[in-house]
Amino acid sequence: MLRELQEMTQVELAAASGLGQATLSSIEGGRVTLGVERAKRLAIALRVHSAVLIVTRVTYAERRRVLFLTPSSSMAFLRRTLSRD
Repeated sequence: MLRELQEMTQVELAAASGLGQATLSSIEGGRVTLGVERAKRLAIALRVHSAVLIVTRVTYAERRRVLFLTPSSSMAFLRRTLSRD
């Protein structure tokens, strides 16, 4: 989802993150778990905090807003979002 919001193809994200395109396809398709190390690499390539990739309760609109935040403000945003429960 974040990849698509940034208008990146799997091939482009694979090149930017150092992960294989097949691995990205498997992660997006739910066949492979993301894991911490992959999340870190993808977060750097997508310019978001890795928590954004791991937290599943953040809505589409909220994730879109996170694209424009710095890593520290992304964490503050996620804390506020998750504390609403």
